[in-house]
Amino acid sequence: MGWDEFWNLSNVLGSKILTLDFLSTLRITKEKIYFRVLNSEFDLPWDAFSTCLSFDIPNIKIEHATKHMNKKEFWYDITGENYEGWQPRTSHICNPILVLMHQWIGLTLFPRDDLKNVREIDTWILFAMVHKIPISPVVEMAKHWIWASSQPKRWTIEFTSVVTKFCARLNLLNNFDKNITTPRVVLHKRFYIQGHYLTGGANNTVFLKVYNTHEIILLPYEELKIYSGNPLLPMCKRHMRHAGPTTRGRA
Repeated sequence: MGWDEFWNLSNVLGSKILTLDFLSTLRITKEKIYFRVLNSEFDLPWDAFSTCLSFDIPNIKIEHATKHMNKKEFWYDITGENYEGWQPRTSHICNPILVLMHQWIGLTLFPRDDLKNVREIDTWILFAMVHKIPISPVVEMAKHWIWASSQPKRWTIEFTSVVTKFCARLNLLNNFDKNITTPRVVLHKRFYIQGHYLTGGANNTVFLKVYNTHEIILLPYEELKIYSGNPLLPMCKRHMRHAGPTTRGRA
């Protein structure tokens, strides 16, 4: 997907000062992003800003890149259910890799309180991941930052490492040391067990709870690798509300 240099933020320290400085001046247009950080002003085309965030291929038009996605067909592929307009949820996804990737999207790209719901942009990105489509979601990320900064809870603290990352690429951090030193929150196995995505077993084993079935699958499970050519969900007997996928012709 062209994200080899972006995805790992584990060693990037966030900074509340940088983030507030950035958000207080952030403006976007169809062509550019404008912001000021540490008394330096930037007016960057989206492809240049995408490069600053280390997305290898600056393909910012996600809807165009995923134009062949049929939402109903894709949702059936990863859940075994027909999508009928209700709010998709992470717990419906039956592939453990895609469950984890959706959680990562909600923690890193579009930080928010509720990670349980699968939003429209999440679906596009999951589709791009499955089909190895190079994309750069920088426009959607910037829109999310503007929205988040306007909320009463002020979620600015959630994407500080991303801000630090592009400030470093812009060579703004020489001798800068006002970083957040609070340890990061780490989602351990217990989080996913409590969220009913997984269940624990003897000898520290972990099982995937397959949505809409009574079955569990011991992890890791080779046949659920998303690039192995196998189906994206395990073959289980489901308690289906609707039989069969909604085809492109019926959608």
